[in-house]
Amino acid sequence: MKITVWCPVCNGVQEHEILKKGKESLVRCTGCGYTHRIREEKMQGFLVKTIVSTGEASRVCFTELDRSGTYRLGDSVIADCGEEEESVEITGIELENRRVERAKGQDIQTLWTRAIQEVIVKISLHEGRSTTPLYLRIGGDGVFVVDQDYVVEGRRFRISHIKLRNDRFLRRAGESTAAKAIKRIYGFRS
Repeated sequence: MKITVWCPVCNGVQEHEILKKGKESLVRCTGCGYTHRIREEKMQGFLVKTIVSTGEASRVCFTELDRSGTYRLGDSVIADCGEEEESVEITGIELENRRVERAKGQDIQTLWTRAIQEVIVKISLHEGRSTTPLYLRIGGDGVFVVDQDYVVEGRRFRISHIKLRNDRFLRRAGESTAAKAIKRIYGFRS
């Protein structure tokens, strides 16, 4: 079994192999090979490698998980990305040899996530026979409503429908959702 904890030689968080479990477990860093002991309480909450996607780029961060906790696709967690913390949504859970929709913290090797504090909303603006792609950077809690007017990149449009990340559509006037749940907005010139 492997865990991700602080390595004093690498001077950073690294994956470690557990050699012997106990009140003070013996672990070996897979990066540098240094063997050291860590206390049991340090093993309750542990760090998991977390890939954070911001739409245009991805970076490697870490998330502290509870070993006995259950984590699912769509759950929100906080990723530690060095100098800053990022609110993220779990989009993939990787175990040793496969991906699953939910798992106990102790079994998770890597979390695949997307940033939800600030998201990029894709918009397809229909104007007659042509469709123009627009991109709007907005806070994940920003709300969009079907059949309301918006202005993006100097273009005024009315939302006809919204495709959600779970592949459902919002089509009725007045239906709304947060930006972090949107896959694409469809609209026409108003």
